[in-house]
Amino acid sequence: MFDNDDCCFEKKCCVHFPCSNLPTTLRELLEVLIFEKVTLSMRSGEIEHDLTIKAISGDLLIAKHDCRFKFIVIDCICDVLVDRDTIEGLIEKGKLCRNDGRFIPGRTTGRL
Repeated sequence: MFDNDDCCFEKKCCVHFPCSNLPTTLRELLEVLIFEKVTLSMRSGEIEHDLTIKAISGDLLIAKHDCRFKFIVIDCICDVLVDRDTIEGLIEKGKLCRNDGRFIPGRTTGRL
């Protein structure tokens, strides 16, 4: 799906996305990732591994880990780590980009 020919610099490969208009805010990215598994890096220095994003409500991210729900203030999140296969799948499903390259905002709520 991605063309990575001649795209490695110091053993760090880059990815060419087939759209140019990706999410520009953390909230937009999290909305696209509803129902996906992510790892979050928090401002406190904590790392939240293997969270499945279930919904966004106001300033809260609602995520599930094992059999527990976590309610995380979006402003407390520094980084979102997403598996490459997840990103490729979102693009293929049309959740991340339209065919014309325009960003499709995700849902603001999800089913728990």
